[in-house]
Order: sequence, then C-alpha cells, then structure tokens
Amino acid sequence: LYRLRDILMDELIAAGQLTRYTLENIKVQNKPPQPDRGPGLLRSGRFFGLSKQQQQLFRRIYEERDPVARDLNLPPNSVLANSVMFAVVTGESRTDELRPARNVPTGTFAKLMDRIDLLLKDSRSGA
Repeated sequence: LYRLRDILMDELIAAGQLTRYTLENIKVQNKPPQPDRGPGLLRSGRFFGLSKQQQQLFRRIYEERDPVARDLNLPPNSVLANSVMFAVVTGESRTDELRPARNVPTGTFAKLMDRIDLLLKDSRSGA
C-alpha cells in the first residue's frame, strides 16, 4: 500500500493537484465521526421506498446476514446480495429459488435461508 500511495502522490504532484488533495483531505478528516449514522444501505432511497413493514423486515434480514458474513470473513453483499434482499422483501424472489455464491458453504446458506423464512413468516403473521 505504501508503494501505491507513493505512486499516487507522485501523480498528484505531476498534475499540480497536491494542494487541492491536501485541502480536501483536511476537510474530510475534520468532520466529526457519526457513530449512529447506520449503514448506507439502510439510508438509501431504495430502502426508504419500501413500506414500513418491509423496512422492518429488511433490517431483520440484514441483521441475520451480517454475522454470517463476519463468520465467513466475506463481504455481506457476497453472502446475500443487497438486490436479492430487496427482491425477497418485496416478494419478487423466494428463498427456495436462491443459490449460494461459490464461496458460501451450502449448509451455511441453507441455515440463513431458514432464518429468513422464519422472518418472512413472522412478518406475514404480524409478529
């Protein structure tokens, strides 16, 4: 990474953009952290386009997916794609139609789908 940084810094200098980069970097670093901001996915227009019930279901599925991704040391979107989560929540896809990505063990994926099925059932029953 250091070599890459050096190459990029040399490119900034050659393009006469080092001062601009430095000022932009200072602006970003001077912003206070927002610890309760929440994941970007849960602040997206697509998320807010869901009904309140669908938003709640989406959050619950999101909360099921993240620990699985952490255990597998994979990005959450590669365990279960964001677009697939939206499709399941809106009824465009069913869990029995989904297949795991090649780096997700079949058994782990099946357990996740079982948990999502329970969430879907609870959501339909109003729980």
